[in-house]
Amino acid sequence: MISLKHQSYAARATRGFTLAEVLVAMAVFALGFVAVAAMFPTAILMQRETVRQVQGEQFSDSGAATVLDRGFSGAAVNAAAPLDTGSQKVFEAPDALSDWSLADRSYIAQMPTGERRLFWVPVFLDANPGQGRDWRVYLFTVGRQGADLYTGGGGANAGDPTTVPRIRGASSTYNGNQISDGGVSDLRVGNKVVDQWGKIYTVKSTTGSTATLDNQIVNPTNGNTTGNVDIWYAVKGNSNRSSYVDVQLLLNNAGNRLIR
Repeated sequence: MISLKHQSYAARATRGFTLAEVLVAMAVFALGFVAVAAMFPTAILMQRETVRQVQGEQFSDSGAATVLDRGFSGAAVNAAAPLDTGSQKVFEAPDALSDWSLADRSYIAQMPTGERRLFWVPVFLDANPGQGRDWRVYLFTVGRQGADLYTGGGGANAGDPTTVPRIRGASSTYNGNQISDGGVSDLRVGNKVVDQWGKIYTVKSTTGSTATLDNQIVNPTNGNTTGNVDIWYAVKGNSNRSSYVDVQLLLNNAGNRLIR
């Protein structure tokens, strides 16, 4: 004969989950699922940005190899006119730029121009203004954002289609490793810029109209760490998004390769 106590124990041992228990379990599962699912868009964006970064670096090195292999005419550069009549020390050399077609300077070259995402632009800077042309060649590698267009006059590659980010100069105020005003609104963290004396900097942070660089700016003439400086950078497109930017210093007018 089975006792009532044994029957009660057996019933408790074989019964299923209550509705309340099922609802609690589903709520916990849903919260976990939402938390995991929320990570995927961020991970995808990070992976996409990493791929763009790697592609940009590889394309930049490829462009540098192309420039170093083909070279350019010193006469073409020395005949170039200043881009601006003010204190800018960067020169546009149409004859030299025409040595490389847009197909040479873009990735993927087989795609229609409007669908290409990476470009490089050679920029010629006079490192010793007022005392003859002591020019150096810088290679800006820039990435187009989405379907952005880049309009407006001027710039080292003003003749490129509007689908190519523009390299342009602006006058800024500097204080140590910070620059303010001109051109700063176009910068993003990781971008590279070149000052009028030919030094390359990486943007570490931006706040409003001020950007912090990885090194302080020093005027080589007087040693000042404050004052006005012309910087060269890649401008934003019409969607107000900053481009990927890398810069290499390649050659001087003696044909010597310079340190990156």
